[in-house]
Amino acid sequence: MARNRKRVKSTKVAIIGAGPGGISAAIQLYRFQIPFFLFEKDKIGGLINEASLVENYPGMPAISAFELVESWKAHLNHFGIEVYPEEVLETAWKEDHFSILTNKGEYVSEFLIVASGSEHVSHPLLESADPALKEFLFYQTAKIRNQSNQVFAILGAGDIGVDYALSLSRKNKVHLLYRGERIKALPALRERIASHSITLWPCSSIQKIEKGRRKALEISLIQKEMEIPLEVDGLIAAIGRKAAKSFYTQELYVQEKELIQKGRLYLVGDVHNGIYRQSSIAVGEGVKGAMKIYHLLKDCSHLEVSHTME
Repeated sequence: MARNRKRVKSTKVAIIGAGPGGISAAIQLYRFQIPFFLFEKDKIGGLINEASLVENYPGMPAISAFELVESWKAHLNHFGIEVYPEEVLETAWKEDHFSILTNKGEYVSEFLIVASGSEHVSHPLLESADPALKEFLFYQTAKIRNQSNQVFAILGAGDIGVDYALSLSRKNKVHLLYRGERIKALPALRERIASHSITLWPCSSIQKIEKGRRKALEISLIQKEMEIPLEVDGLIAAIGRKAAKSFYTQELYVQEKELIQKGRLYLVGDVHNGIYRQSSIAVGEGVKGAMKIYHLLKDCSHLEVSHTME
């Protein structure tokens, strides 16, 4: 009796992440007629879905994140580009190709574009909180963005924390907690705070999180050596981001630099740009990565590809 074997699908390029970098790479590869797979485990658009407003994307002043992502989806649909709704679980380099395991199948590719973005930095208090309280603790606003008449606390006053506060404060009361005396977010974001329902708590930290009496949570807030109880419907921690590479094998971490130098591996956008998290940067890097692959294939005669289309 023959065994049932999973079919391994192969392609020239695999793209992990359908945010701005992955999408731009896919569109450029399509124009070069280079076959590829584009994987996205969550929502098309990536972290930009969490933004309240996008003001620095060329040609689209003051556009909502929803509108911008919808325009990207329309662009993909225009070319018939398929996004595989799969989570990449493991990626490894095997002598002359990448082996990619997702929650739905196995794939191999000659080149890999990692546009997986960044992921949250965990907070010890949220991680060690009573399991019964976990449903009220968040690192992103996707699950609560449509809530109204609620009270939320946001820990962290960088760009992401303030953006979360601005977005949620349209229909809710928001407390913004931060350790320093000043908000670290961009000046443009800081200016908007005054016109929103946001209470600022500078020089503060959270001592403990417990079940609330009137609301879901009671936060013991320490501010200038004073303990202040704060009852909220939810707590969002926005204390930092780190590269989203959990699907790397240990060997791939070691091989990464060499594979980049050889032109087999490309890091695009937030996954390697640290504090320089901008959609326009990711778009440019996605296009550049696709163009490098095109010229490498053309020079090595590995694939017949079309001429560059303007």
